[in-house]
Formats: sequence, structure tokens, C-alpha cells
Amino acid sequence: MLRSRALGWLIVLVAAGCGRPAEGVYVDVQSVLTSQPAAAHPGVTLPRPPSPLPAQSLTVPGRPAESLSDPSNTGKQTIGETIAASQQKAYRKLVARLHDFYQTEVARFGREQEKQLDVEQRKIYDSIALQVRKAFEDYADKRLPLAARLALLAGAPDPNPQSNPPPNTAKRFTKERYAEAKSIREQMASLEKAFDAEAVSLLASAEEQSAIAAGSVRLKIELFRSQLDKKADEEARRQVEVTPKELGLVLATPEKIQLKALAPVKVSVNAEPPLPAAPEVGKYRVMPAKLDPAAELDHQLKIWLAINNYHLVPVRGLGRDATEEFRDWKKQHEPGR
Repeated sequence: MLRSRALGWLIVLVAAGCGRPAEGVYVDVQSVLTSQPAAAHPGVTLPRPPSPLPAQSLTVPGRPAESLSDPSNTGKQTIGETIAASQQKAYRKLVARLHDFYQTEVARFGREQEKQLDVEQRKIYDSIALQVRKAFEDYADKRLPLAARLALLAGAPDPNPQSNPPPNTAKRFTKERYAEAKSIREQMASLEKAFDAEAVSLLASAEEQSAIAAGSVRLKIELFRSQLDKKADEEARRQVEVTPKELGLVLATPEKIQLKALAPVKVSVNAEPPLPAAPEVGKYRVMPAKLDPAAELDHQLKIWLAINNYHLVPVRGLGRDATEEFRDWKKQHEPGR
């Protein structure tokens, strides 16, 4: 590649320098040739073969008899646990889904029971209302003649509801009327108190009966919910309880493996023959110009003369001595600079 590039430069520069006559110069080629260093080649370190192993006598140790568990059956417990865990996981998921599904049934049943509770509570309060009315009518029947007699004795409205005594100057007839009016007022108060107590008792009975009915409805709803929960649990277990036997799996029973005792064994190993030495490696092959420094120098000189429009004269004195100029140029254009 160096020769091709140099030849290109030579052609270009010769063509460019044809316009003026070439200058004659002298170059001490032998001096330049002897002054340049000789090309050095790296040395080659050949590998050394390893030393051969000597003959040896080795003993393989023996082994006593041993009883081991069959490794093919060690996973029986693990397989059973895996099946059980998978069943439990599937059961939890399935029972949760069934519970969610049955919640709609529980809600529907609860609405029906609440409607029935409303009807039953209305009946309870209607019955109590009739009893209160009956008690009031009995109270009114007993109070009416008393109220009429009191109005006749004292007037209406009652001018002396506190039953204050008559003046000391009052006549005997007046005092007797006051005493009778007081007695009537006490009878009427007793009747009113009895009616109030009976009405309160009847209303308390209505609330108690209503609470009992509501509790009964709640109990029915919870029993219904419990029945559906139990049903969901049974259905989920029935779906996931598939035993290894039903799957057709047979888990082998673990068995022991008996290993016989082994006696020690002696082994003899022959000595290794020595390895042959590494083959000789010839000198590195390089470009022909590197093998002939004079030819390479002559080639460089021609390029230098063409570049500078010089022509070489054979004897010092016939032209300018340009040995150092050529030497400097050669150093600047050595490969790798």
C-alpha cells in the first residue's frame, strides 16, 4: 500500500514539476543506509510441556453397609399435604361464593318476615286499643252517675275540686252536701287512677307482645341464614372432598433401601510418557522490502527526488550535497510517524 501511495505522489509531482528544470543534487546513499537502525523482530518464547506424572498406586476407600429411605417415596407426605391444602383453599373460595349467593335468599326471606311482623304488630295494637276502649267505657259508665251527682251537689263546673271544708257558720245541710261531694270526688279519683293503671298495663303488654314478635322474626331470619350457611358449607365440602383414592392415585409406602458393604479397592496408574517438545517456529515473514533495506532506501530516494524536482548526480561536486536534507525527510516520513 505504501508503494501505491508513493507512486501516486510521484506521478502527481513529476507532472507538476515539468515546468522547470530539475536541480542536480548528491546524496551519500551508503551513509544514509548504514546510519538507519536495523529492523528488530520480537523473540518467540516456546511453551514447555509439563512434567509427566509418575506411576501411582491409589486406594479407593470402602463403604460399610447402610440402610437408606427410598427417595422416590419421600414426597408422599408432601403430596398428601399439597392435596389437603388445595382442597382447603378451594373450599374457602367456594363456600365464600355460596354464602354471597345465599345472602340474596336471606334478604328476601327477611323482607317477607318483616311484612308479616308489621301485620302481626298491627293486630296486637288493634287488640290492645279495643281493650283500652273497653276499659275506658267501663270507667265512663262508673264515673257518669258520680259526675252527675257531684254536679247536682256542687254545680258544674265543680267549684271546689280541692274539697275545701265549708265555713264554720254553714248550716248542717250545707256541711252534709260538702261531705258527700268530697266522697264523690274521691271515688272519681279512684276510678280515674284505676283506669290509668289499666291503660298503662295494656300499652305495656302491647309493646311486650310487639317486641316478642320482632324477636321471633329475627330468630327466624337467623335460623334461615344458619341453614343456608350450613347448606353452603356442605355443598362446598362435597365439591372439593376428592380423595387420592377417588382420583386413582396410589401413594407408595416408603421402603428402606439396603446398600451392601464395599471393600477398599487398589488402583494402579501407570506413569505418563513425557510430552514432545514444542515444534520449532520459523522467522516471521515480512514484506520483501523489509528484507532488503537498500531496495527500500532506493525507493524512498526516488520519491524524494520527484517531490522536490531533483535529479541525482553520481559524484559530490557535480551538484549540491543534499544528504542531510534527504535524511531529515526520510525520518519525517517513516511509517508510523
